This record gives sequence, structure tokens and C-alpha cells, in this order.
Amino acid sequence: MKVIITGSSGFIGTHIIKQCISDPSITQIFAWTRKPLGASISSEEKVKEIIVHDFMKLDDVIEQCAGASACIWSLGITPGKLDMKTSRHVSVDYTMHALAEFKRKLQPQLPVGTSFKFAYISGVMVERDQTKKLWFAEEVRHIRGEVENALCCFAKEEEKKGNVQVMVARPAFVAGDESPLWIRALVMAGVASIRVEKLAETLLKFAERGSEKVIWENADLDKGL
Repeated sequence: MKVIITGSSGFIGTHIIKQCISDPSITQIFAWTRKPLGASISSEEKVKEIIVHDFMKLDDVIEQCAGASACIWSLGITPGKLDMKTSRHVSVDYTMHALAEFKRKLQPQLPVGTSFKFAYISGVMVERDQTKKLWFAEEVRHIRGEVENALCCFAKEEEKKGNVQVMVARPAFVAGDESPLWIRALVMAGVASIRVEKLAETLLKFAERGSEKVIWENADLDKGL
């Protein structure tokens, strides 16, 4: 299996790539990134590092990903670093444009009857109700909720066609050995969380097997496929 990973330099994306490297069923990893990855990952035989300068112009990028049957979309935004217009463009436009391109260019390359798998990493605090007032991070949570709504509509349209299967992953706190102390303290206190290794495992199983289930809450992700 060949898989595309976006947000490859991030915490979750890095762990997904590491699991891909150790998984014998995965033959190639197309690591989309906006900046060069560390040598410890980019030097791996399975990994093809692809620098993406413009996520709205993907022709050349997708040409390098021939045979990919799945994408795990881990590209995110950091609250406060971008203005809301740019945040929406990165979150909504990048995601939906790439998904449309995967359907148009990569799915037809797959064996007849095989769907392209697209897993989007969202979050438990994301709000799909665009009219709901929120106490904190309202605009960012609504923007991510807009992405979820668009993906759910896309998945609904694809139900009978079977060309693309979509997963919207909504993890709570994602914890790993390198997590900040405050996250580890919350996990120790019993706040809802998931180990990054388990999250990566469930996402990769979806990439391989697919699922008719679209929305995956933290408990679903922890239970796995």
C-alpha cells in the first residue's frame, strides 16, 4: 500500500510516518510537508519527501504520488498564528481541494471497485454547529467544524458511488512520551485522551481497510478497527 501523509513534520504526522515505516504492508510513504523533514525520517527508503509550496496547485505534487490509495490529513493550524481568513483558507480550501484532486486523479488509478481512503484529523472540541456561541477559540473551532461539515457532505455523496471513503477523526488530548508536562498531567488526572501510537494505528487500519463510519470520536479511535 502507498499512502500520503500531510503535516508530516508535526507531532502526530511524525508518529504516523514512523508506524508506516515499520509496517511491512506499506511500501511507500509520500510525506507532504511545507518544510524539510529531519534526516532520520527523510533518509528512510520508504519515505518520499515532497515539499508542497501551494496546496491549491497540486498537479505536480500528485503526479509524484502515483499508486497512492489513501491519505491521512494531519495538516493543522496553530491558533493565533494566522488571521481568520488565512486559517479558513488553510483548513477548508486546502483540505477540500486536495480531496477533490485525489478523487479525480488517484482513485481512477486503483483497481476497479477500490475506493480511495481519506482520513482527516480534527478534534473533540471542534464545533460543527456554525451558529453556536463558544466560550473560547470560537473562530478556530467553527472553521474546523466547517471542514467536518464539508467532509460529511462529501462522504454522503460518495455513499453509492464508492469512489472515496472518508474518516473524520476527533481525538481528545493526544499524548506521547514527548508530550508537554501539562498534557501528561491531564492524562494522569483522567481527562479524555488517546496515545498517539494508538491514534496512528487506527488511522492506518482505516487507510488499509476503510470503513462506512465517518465520524470517529475519541472512544472509537481508542477502540480501533
